[in-house]
Amino acid sequence: TEIPAPAVPTSAPQYTCEMLATAGSALIDAGKMDQLTQLLGKFGVASLTELAPESYGAVANELRAIGAAI
Repeated sequence: TEIPAPAVPTSAPQYTCEMLATAGSALIDAGKMDQLTQLLGKFGVASLTELAPESYGAVANELRAIGAAI
């Protein structure tokens, strides 16, 4: 029987739309809706659900920069 090799973690964490939405909600609760809207505009979208999955990491970094815990 072959034992599968353990999964090797990638260097970048994997984010989901749900994780981004949770972080975005916390920013809205903190009164940072304008900053969140500007961030989405940088990526050419009106909401997190419109983001391409390959943008999630970059968006997560931007969310973190404006105070999100992600």
